[in-house]
This record gives sequence, structure tokens and C-alpha cells, in this order.
Amino acid sequence: MILSLSGNTANLPIRANDWWGYKLPPLFGFAYLIIEIHNVPFHESWKILTLLFFWMISAAGFGYYSNDVFDIEEDRIAGKDNSASSHSWLMRLMVLAGLSAVTLLPWILTHKPLVLILVICHLLLFLFYSMPPFRIKQKGFLGVVVDAIYAHLLPVVIVIAAIWPDSAPLSSNYLLLGSTILVWQAVLGVRGIIEHQVIDFEFDKKAGSTNFAQRIGLKQALHYAEITMPQLEGLALVIFLSALFWAAPFAAGSVFLILFLMYMSKPFGEGVLKYRPEYRSIVNRWLNQIQEMVLPLIFLTAICLQETSYLIIALVHIIVFLPGHAQLIDAGKDHVAKPIYYRGVLGAYYTGKSGINVSFQTLIKIYANTIRPIYFGWKKLILWIYYNGFWNLYRFVKWLFYNTVVWFFYNVPFRIASWVWHLAYYLKHGHWHPDFSRKQTK
Repeated sequence: MILSLSGNTANLPIRANDWWGYKLPPLFGFAYLIIEIHNVPFHESWKILTLLFFWMISAAGFGYYSNDVFDIEEDRIAGKDNSASSHSWLMRLMVLAGLSAVTLLPWILTHKPLVLILVICHLLLFLFYSMPPFRIKQKGFLGVVVDAIYAHLLPVVIVIAAIWPDSAPLSSNYLLLGSTILVWQAVLGVRGIIEHQVIDFEFDKKAGSTNFAQRIGLKQALHYAEITMPQLEGLALVIFLSALFWAAPFAAGSVFLILFLMYMSKPFGEGVLKYRPEYRSIVNRWLNQIQEMVLPLIFLTAICLQETSYLIIALVHIIVFLPGHAQLIDAGKDHVAKPIYYRGVLGAYYTGKSGINVSFQTLIKIYANTIRPIYFGWKKLILWIYYNGFWNLYRFVKWLFYNTVVWFFYNVPFRIASWVWHLAYYLKHGHWHPDFSRKQTK
């Protein structure tokens, strides 16, 4: 069940090292979210999760291998590795047929017609994206849209449709949450493919590609990848988390708390990001971490608290995707365990050996390394909440009061009285008062 993601995996036809830790955990994260929302019992969900696991592997393998099959000539010109270049046409057809069969079989056996239709559309998009004469990947922005659909949007829809209980209603809250998920995944997918085209810009240029990045130029594509799309993705993520409060307040609150603690713990956050290649901006790496690691683990924790049987799923998830989450262990070791050990334990030990001020110096060390940072950290948080929350709320209410209530009771009676007086003057004298301007009569 576990694939090795080092060494010779680059030579595998399905190119598991390109998607194992990046595509699968987010999809399982959305499955865990649906389980948490509907309190799906373990005996009903573990079979679907197993089928989803095999579907994800075969679908991802089909997508990457089909792309390699139809990109052999371009990759040869560009000097890029291609997993299908050394295979015969018969071998390529057998691999694609086998992967497509494994992709479709689970949903045929479980009698899920909607999921089966979605999976078939998914496979067709893979082919239309790369296969002549369609080659949608060379159609500029249309290629970007189709890539976002088959790489992010449609897989999420398939996962939700597969795990959604048959008896669960489609209320307005769930429709709102689902729409925010789809918008977020669509924006994420557009950002991801533009970023990929930026990375491969020189290779694609050498191969004569006409994809989106080649048409608009490297500078403009880089602006989209690092500025425009990350901003839109961050906004879509915030909207999704806001909608999540209605459906799963515990999970949403946990997400905001974890993200806040990671933001406040700057060294720890930087340690988590170290495994990412340097060509990605810090914002893009943060967005990827939230999608690939933070949210799936939080949703997995939520269903384990809901039912302890899911601890088995948690154990399997950690074992299977450990290579993708190993940076958590490194970051925790470097930025949490080591400071506590060297500054706290060893510091207190060597301070205690100084002799005369053993107890006093030890207490000072404990205070300086534990109590004082916690105190000032919470004080800083409270002040931040006060000035950015309550004070701004007070200013807004004050502004609203003076610009509505005060304005109304001050101006409206005065204007009515003025009109009544001038009307009486007109009725008595037959003409308007000289101070009554033409503008007022309009």
C-alpha cells in the first residue's frame, strides 16, 4: 500500500513522486471533512476511503502517464525525462487500459452511477488535455482552465460525491460550503498550473509549446503565479473557512487556531516550509502547506475525536503519507524540542550547578523560558484583539451613529421646518423669500 518516493520512483510509469504527497492528502482531507460533518460511522466509511485510495492512485497514474504518452516528441526536443518514451505502443495501451480499468471498477462494483459518470468525465479530460488533435494544453487560457478542473476541481467533486451519505440532505448551508470549496479549488488549480508553466518555461519554449505562459510571456505569467492568483486563493480560502463555521464549527475553529499559532511561531513556520523548493514564493508555499498538510490533519483529528475507531485511519494516513509530512518532525525537533531541551532543561541543570544561587537561578531560568514568554504572548494577543477588534468596532458604531441617527434628528426636522416657513411665506406674499435659492425649489 505504501509506495517508495525516493530512488527509482521517477522511472515508474505513473510518476508517483510527482503527486503522492501533494494530490492525495488534500482529497482525503475533504473526505474526512464530510465524515466529520455528517458523523459517518467508521463501519460505513472505511470501505469508501479504501476505494478512493485506489481510485486516486490509478487516476493520477493515468493522467500523468497519458500526458507523457502524447508529449514524447516535445519532451525529447526540450530534453526532459519521459516515462513513456522507452515503451512500445502496445505497452502504452496496456498501461492506460489497466489504469483506466482500476479507476472505473470500484464505482461499477459499488453501484454509484453519479460517481462513475464523474470518473469517466475525469478520464476523458485527461485524454483531451494531451491527445491530438484536441491538445487543450496548447490552447492558452483554456488549457489552464481544463487543467484546474481535472487536477483539483473534479477530483474534489468525486470525493465528496463518493463519501456523501445517501440519506444526508442537501441543505443551503452545505450547498454554500460546497460552492466555496469549488471556488477555492478552482483558483488553486489555476495558480498551480501557471506556476508549473513558469517553472517549465524554458523547456516549453525550446519545444515550441503554445501554452498560456508562452503566449503571455514569462514576466506576466510570473506576476499571475506569485501575486494575482495567491491573493485570490487566499481570499477564497478565507471565504471557505468562514462558510465552514456554519457546517463544522469545531473544525473551522481548529484551523484558525493552528494557522494563528503557526503564524505567531515564526521559526516553527519557517522550519515547516524548508522542504519546499526555493523557486516558490513564501506565500505560495504557505498556501500549499495549508492545502496539503494542515487541513487534512485537522479534519482527521476531528473525526478521531468524534469516533475512536478512526484512529486506525489516522495511523494508516500517517504511515502512507509520512514522506510528505516529514518536515513536521524536523520543524518540531529544530524549533520546539531543541529550544526546550537546550535552553530549559540543560540551562536549568547548569545553572543549578553554580552553587550558592541554585534554586533562585533555576527559578529565574524557568520564568524567563516558560512563564514570561507565555505571559507576554497572551498579553500581546489580548492587546491585538482589543485594538483590532473592540476599538475598531467602537469606532464603527460611533461613526454609524453620528452618520445616521444624529444626522437624521439634526437635519430632517430643521429642513421640514424651513420648508414649512418658506411655504407659508409664499402663500402670504405670493412669491418666495429672497433667501430661498433656486436649488431648493428644484
